[in-house]
Amino acid sequence: MKIECGMLAIAMMAGCAMPAMADQVKPAWSGATEELFQTFIVDEGLKELGYDVGELTQISSVQLVHTAVANGDLTFYPVHWVPLHDTFWKASGGDEKLMSVGTLIKN
Repeated sequence: MKIECGMLAIAMMAGCAMPAMADQVKPAWSGATEELFQTFIVDEGLKELGYDVGELTQISSVQLVHTAVANGDLTFYPVHWVPLHDTFWKASGGDEKLMSVGTLIKN
């Protein structure tokens, strides 16, 4: 799903599918303090849906966060900015390895 310029997407589920609810999902964070709010909201939503949400993993580079999710080391990164992070999306495998799930903040 492609989203409009300026939206903040709940982005990048490894393997283009959510794990089974019994599995643990692992959130990624690039270290920017302003990203914590969005990450915690998504964490709480996933818990409400029955997922076991693992400890937040900080990776200091947005590019490396995309790669970690694309490789399955982490499950999701809820702070993907379009179009700012599109280059990282493409370099990490694009739509074949990553999936945008929805929008948190529009424009």
